[in-house]
Amino acid sequence: MLNVRHPHETHSENTPYDITKEYSYGGYFQYCKQLITVAAILTLSWSRKEKKYLTWLLIPAFLLLEDIFHIHHYLGHFFYNAFGMTSGQQGLTLMKAFAAVFLSFIVFVPCHEAYKRGDIVFKNHCLKALVLLLLFLFCDIVLNQAYQWAAVNNKLNYDNVVDILIHGGSMITASLLTGYMISIALKKIV
Repeated sequence: MLNVRHPHETHSENTPYDITKEYSYGGYFQYCKQLITVAAILTLSWSRKEKKYLTWLLIPAFLLLEDIFHIHHYLGHFFYNAFGMTSGQQGLTLMKAFAAVFLSFIVFVPCHEAYKRGDIVFKNHCLKALVLLLLFLFCDIVLNQAYQWAAVNNKLNYDNVVDILIHGGSMITASLLTGYMISIALKKIV
């Protein structure tokens, strides 16, 4: 919405309205959504008096920390050096991807264990949240990587439009996930 409201500022270098830039209003709004998701999960766990919902806290916490600190970049560099790789940028990119998968595994194992032990209502909520999370990750990771590959290989003519669609898609899917968490948290209370 901010790009539509202030179109004259979206292509300048230091505009806070450009959703494709780090530390823009859109980025800060993403952080707020993740914190709201945490509050919704805490409310959900409290209102249903079920601790298994607390395992879901790992996901927005991980996404928030990853977005702020870029943990997979540092861990990727560590793995690259620890394994003595010398294959340049491709090896480093591979180690960053390995680090992201490694970190995701750490986050999702407790969630999967809670899923296996949950009742049908919990499993239903988990599956719906997982679909929304996968849509978010598709926009944030898969489309972003495809865009970067195309940009590097000069096969992209409309990079500003595609960049906005990628970031906008991840923001919209994050909003859907936050909204879903709020809706199930408030369902028991209201």
